[in-house]
Amino acid sequence: MALIRAREAAVAPLVAILADPRRQAEQPMAKRVLVQLGELATGPLLGVLESPDPLLKTQVIEVLGDIRAPAAAASLLGPSLSLAAPAKLRSAAQTALGKIGYRPSSAADAMRTLGMGGAAESKDIDIRAPDIAENGAVVPIDITSNIPGTTSISVFIEKNPFPYTGTFDFTAGAVPFVHIRAKVGESTPVRVVVAAGGKFYTTAKEVKVTIGGCGG
Repeated sequence: MALIRAREAAVAPLVAILADPRRQAEQPMAKRVLVQLGELATGPLLGVLESPDPLLKTQVIEVLGDIRAPAAAASLLGPSLSLAAPAKLRSAAQTALGKIGYRPSSAADAMRTLGMGGAAESKDIDIRAPDIAENGAVVPIDITSNIPGTTSISVFIEKNPFPYTGTFDFTAGAVPFVHIRAKVGESTPVRVVVAAGGKFYTTAKEVKVTIGGCGG
């Protein structure tokens, strides 16, 4: 146990090296040691992902990918798709998920990974999308949450190869509305999960994709 505690204690000074731009020469070594610590470093590194420093987060994500830590998948899904994230950070998250070998098999799988598996059905989420989409490459989808205290809206295209489309966060007082233009590969439910008051709520709308405008 003492050895384990000593190894866990080594994580903080190694992360401090990654966070210090004046210590760039030491950073490759710090990353190698963190990878060698393996699962013992995973928990503390996941905590670092809450940092507002995108350069530090990018390096930590690279380490988590090299550790191939399955526990990191839920924390990497959001950054891997977020258009608000810097391109290098987003690319690092996508690469790390590939190394971990995580690819959600369904919307339900992605929801479980993100801790949303127990979302309750709600009629207070409005999804506006075409019943029939003639061009599945660009399907406009408008989402409004009428649930008080909404803090985020997550979108899943159930039959897409990668069903998780992304999560959109809202600050207090912001109107919980999202407009996206999504690729929909085949006829599928579009599922939305809203976070509000520490709970999750969900609803879905079926979108039929035609082939050459002839239906299919």
